[in-house]
This record gives sequence, structure tokens and C-alpha cells, in this order.
Amino acid sequence: MARRMTFGQHLYELRRGLLFSLVAFLVMQLGSLFFVKPVLHALIEPVHQVAFFSPGEALLTYFKLSLIMGMVLSLPVWLYQIWRFVSPGLRPGERTFTLILILPVSLSFAGGVAFAYLTLLPYSLNCLLSFGDESIRPMLSLEKYLDFVFNVLLAGGIIFLMPCFAYFLTRVGLVHHRMLARIRKFAWVAILLVAAWFMPPDLLSLIVVMVPMVLLYELSILVSFLARKGDTRAAGRT
Repeated sequence: MARRMTFGQHLYELRRGLLFSLVAFLVMQLGSLFFVKPVLHALIEPVHQVAFFSPGEALLTYFKLSLIMGMVLSLPVWLYQIWRFVSPGLRPGERTFTLILILPVSLSFAGGVAFAYLTLLPYSLNCLLSFGDESIRPMLSLEKYLDFVFNVLLAGGIIFLMPCFAYFLTRVGLVHHRMLARIRKFAWVAILLVAAWFMPPDLLSLIVVMVPMVLLYELSILVSFLARKGDTRAAGRT
């Protein structure tokens, strides 16, 4: 049975969690400064070269990238501290399952970022830059280019969190696996439109993007079903 906590104890746990999370973020951010340059070069690789148009733009970009890397690398610590804060209000089975879920959430987000980097980013850049010609040549700003890259990578990470979102939304009663199954055909059309937007108009490229997204949606339906089933069993035992 969960130990009851006073309001002051809740505030102490909140401050403690924020402090641990901020320390983890600062450590990861400072550590990322040692390999931020190779990461930046890897992000620029799809276009080979970009330019900066102010004296401090490159320095600020390095710093901004290190901040983002620090946040991403410290994400498991943030998730764990959030779990510690909310766990007293969860049932024992829910506390165990949500703690175990931290690793899959982190890996799912990382997998989505990798998927976006390997597929969405190069194909979308190739498609968008193809609108230039001899009189309209692309001159990419370092800052604007990385903003575009971050948005694409973030979108990929969020897409791969679909099963996790399905679980939590099902447990709070906002989503049902039957509802997800009913709108399956609309979801597939939306996935097709997203893939067509990012990909050049050839079948292989569409398949490369569509298949993982469709599988993630189907996995979300299964996760929603299991979450609903587990919740029903827990309610039956009470």
C-alpha cells in the first residue's frame, strides 16, 4: 500500500526530482560539448554544406545543439523523476509497469529520431531542394537548416511514441482500441498523405516510410486493447 504523503513532502519530492533532473541535464549538456561537432557534421551530411550569415551564428548553433543533446540524453532521468513523483498515486501494478515503460519510451523516441534521419530527412530535402533551378539556387542558412532538421527528427520521435500514447490515453479513458480500429482506414490515408509529402513520387520510397508507420498504428491498437484488458482485470479484483 502506498505511503501517504503530506503537502510539504510532495513539495520536497518535487524539488528533489527537479534538482536531480537539472543536474543530469547539465552533466549531459557539458559532456555533449566534446562531440557536438561530429553530430553537427552528421546532421549537415544530407546537404553536404551550409552557410552562416552572422559572426555568432555558428557558435550559437553549437551551443543550441549541445542543449538539445543534453535534454535528449537526460530524458530517462526526467522520466524516472516524473515517475517517482506520481507513483504514490498509482496502484502497485501500475507503478511497476510505468517504471518498466521508461526504457521502451526512451528507445521508441530514439528509434523514431533514427528513422527520421535515415528516411524522412534525406528524402524530404531531396524533394524540397529539387524546386530550384539554374536561376534559383538554394543557399541554406545554418540556423534555418538545423531548425528544419530538428522539426523532422522531433516528428519522427513523436510518431514512434504512438503505442505509448495509446497506452496512456486508454488508461485515462480517452481512447479505446475499438475506436482506433474503426478509424483505421482514415489513419492509413493520413499516413499515406504524410509519406507522400515527405517522399519523392516513387513506390519504393513510399513503402519505406509507410510500412513502419502502419505497423506502429496497428501496434497502438494492440497496446490499447491490452491496456484496457489489464485495467478491466484490475477493476474486477477490487
